[in-house]
Amino acid sequence: MRALSFDYGAFEREGFMLPVAEAHAKYRAPARFDDLVTIEADITATSRVTATFGYRILRDDTVLCEGSTVHACLSRDEGRPVRWPPSIRPLFPATLLSQAGLEKTFVGVPL
Repeated sequence: MRALSFDYGAFEREGFMLPVAEAHAKYRAPARFDDLVTIEADITATSRVTATFGYRILRDDTVLCEGSTVHACLSRDEGRPVRWPPSIRPLFPATLLSQAGLEKTFVGVPL
């Protein structure tokens, strides 16, 4: 998310948070102390208030672990589910937003 210029601290200051609602992991091979690993992450699904992130952890070409987390977009003050605010929507693939019935916007302006 940092590579996409997303500032989670600013997102919370806007009044939102993204707690983990579900987590899954499938371990395929062991990692050892001091292994250099690569973590790949992608948004694989979204609804009006949740996003699913898929992950792979690799050592060279060996997949060590695959998993996913589901995060809910909540209001920080009340802790209640809210729709994704326009400031975060540019991070989501347009096809996923469309399937969720949301427009891809940036600062309130449709792209």
